[in-house]
Amino acid sequence: MKRFPDYNDMLNANLRIFEETHQKFGKGLKKYEEVINVLMKICYRIVHVDKNSQHFIFHTYASYKYYELPISFRSVITLMEQGLYSDSFNLIRSLLENLVKLKYFHKYPESIENFEVNGKDSSGKRIRIVDMYTAIGAGEAYSVIYKHLSKFEHKSFGSETIQLNKLSQSNSNPDISLIPVFSLQLAGALMNYLMYILYGYLNSAPTFFSYDEKLVGGQSIKSWLQNLIVKHKEKFPEASALSETMNKIVNQ
Repeated sequence: MKRFPDYNDMLNANLRIFEETHQKFGKGLKKYEEVINVLMKICYRIVHVDKNSQHFIFHTYASYKYYELPISFRSVITLMEQGLYSDSFNLIRSLLENLVKLKYFHKYPESIENFEVNGKDSSGKRIRIVDMYTAIGAGEAYSVIYKHLSKFEHKSFGSETIQLNKLSQSNSNPDISLIPVFSLQLAGALMNYLMYILYGYLNSAPTFFSYDEKLVGGQSIKSWLQNLIVKHKEKFPEASALSETMNKIVNQ
């Protein structure tokens, strides 16, 4: 009788994928750990503002978004290490969306409370995520990147961790494996998105908050990320459109 893979096979596959992921991306992942450490230091060093200040609402909103970052970024990496790429891309989409929201509400803090209640701005007009992209000067990025990431959220075939090994026309039940496998392409794409989004949050922090940058000590890792982005663009000129699009988001 044919043996079908079970839960233990899935766990063993996760372990194999972890090893393959670190063989290919181990050095980069260690550096990303340093970036997350800096983000954690920023969270601990944020100087809170008086509740009567005009900056209080945005400051509170942004603070909670940054408090979520260390665990969110760790979750992206953990899922990638286990070959659970669809779920990892879902979190990447959410992190990118939150970065765009932060940049939008930094410009329009008067709309935060209304948006949190009913998704509208201070004038009562509904705010779509595409409107936020446009408002921060990255309107074309929505169609290029956000729609691409949304495909992973809706689990299109291109993003599934389930591997469709063979579709038989003569059999109504396709030959499938429910076990995740390592994907160099998907893991590489996640590493690239992490590179840009980590830089985006790190680059924006001094604009959003007041803190002692000397105590945080993030300048060297920020420079490393900047150099990594430049090298990636030089090494993969075919991805220049994606690079320019991401830069419009993280550098606005």
